[in-house]
Amino acid sequence: MLRGIDPGSANAGTQYAAAIVTLGLSASWCTAGTIRPLITEIVPPEVRGAMLGGWIGVQTMLSSLAAPVVAMLAESAGYRTDPRPFAQMSSAEREGNADALSGALLWTMVLPWIPCLAFYTTMHWTASADRELFLESRATQQQQLQEDHHDGSRAEQQQVRKQGGEEEESAPGLRDSHAVSEEHRRLLLF
Repeated sequence: MLRGIDPGSANAGTQYAAAIVTLGLSASWCTAGTIRPLITEIVPPEVRGAMLGGWIGVQTMLSSLAAPVVAMLAESAGYRTDPRPFAQMSSAEREGNADALSGALLWTMVLPWIPCLAFYTTMHWTASADRELFLESRATQQQQLQEDHHDGSRAEQQQVRKQGGEEEESAPGLRDSHAVSEEHRRLLLF
């Protein structure tokens, strides 16, 4: 799209601005509109922050390599630095530099977008199955915690009865009124 704009035309600035706004609107939604919602749906709450931080860290690290890669690709495609002011360069030199820089930018945008397209397409196909798997594992974990709490409460009740000389009959409401440990209460909330 950018390579199709004639830099000498009267409305080149407007065309460049429209292209940049279109890119900004179409490329900026990935983290906020896809990654964060998916992470909240398929990653346990205890590790969501680490997962999102790791994702953004890798993304930032890789994007920091873009400028040096663009410079190397542009120089290998014929971009020449010149100490002269831009106005003193010939038209052929300016066009050669512009072509080399636009080609380098094209490759540093398109090549990373190919694995991103594959990744987001795969996420689209697997997100609902991942969500179901997460919900099933969470339900199993909560059930196990409740069973552990029940077993622990019963053992504590029996210990209290033995120490207090009570009979070992089970009172129906005693088990439910027994305090839940802070660890179990925190995990049951999720």
